[in-house]
Amino acid sequence: MPDRSDYNVNKNTIMATIQEKDPSIRVRGIGQLQGGGVKIITSNTESAKYVNNILKNTDGIENTYEILTPDKRSPQIILYNVSKDIVTEELTKGLIEKNLFLCNPNNTPNFKINFKIPAKDREKYHWVITVPPRIFREIREKGGLYFGWERLRVAEFIGIKQCKICMGYGHTSKTYINPNEKRCDRCGNVKIEGERHHCQGLRCINCIKHNQRFGTSFGTGHSCLDRRCKSYLKQKDIIRSRTDYGQ
Repeated sequence: MPDRSDYNVNKNTIMATIQEKDPSIRVRGIGQLQGGGVKIITSNTESAKYVNNILKNTDGIENTYEILTPDKRSPQIILYNVSKDIVTEELTKGLIEKNLFLCNPNNTPNFKINFKIPAKDREKYHWVITVPPRIFREIREKGGLYFGWERLRVAEFIGIKQCKICMGYGHTSKTYINPNEKRCDRCGNVKIEGERHHCQGLRCINCIKHNQRFGTSFGTGHSCLDRRCKSYLKQKDIIRSRTDYGQ
């Protein structure tokens, strides 16, 4: 029985099974989850169901692994430049008071406050909230939300998990299994502990891997942290495809 906590073993076992059953299947991405889990990203819902069916009907896989298909995520909104003195309870109350469509007839919020992000202005925070599809569309139509005497600027929030050790997507450094293999965010090479790193120049390891795996021709002359990176933008597209916009 394979070690279920070993991500690489799990990934190789699962991908070998998929290729053996149907070599024509195109997997758009593979990600690492906590505890050695493997996230398989397909191009559409039908492909995901097909892969799920293959794995559930393969004895060596079905008896060893727990196979789950995640529900679509609800949309998220980022509220820009809220005073740092505002706490969660105040934000919730203030949003409901000035934007009646954000609560039901019982005055219960139709949204969930997730977390805050430091703004460039040290006296401000950006807040991320999760909303139902209908509320998301209404916020987009209104172009903002009122809070106190202010009108807050808003935008859709697409949170991309990126590991600061391997620079890969789909997980964070907290769950990465090889903490000593830290890569340079410019050239993608592994930094050897105790040795001075000689950066080889801008070379995005994510775009290099994507080109090798999917036959794409993404430019690679940029940092792994560049927000114009095509691999990064592809991750945003994947998250949007997994979001329930109610349309």
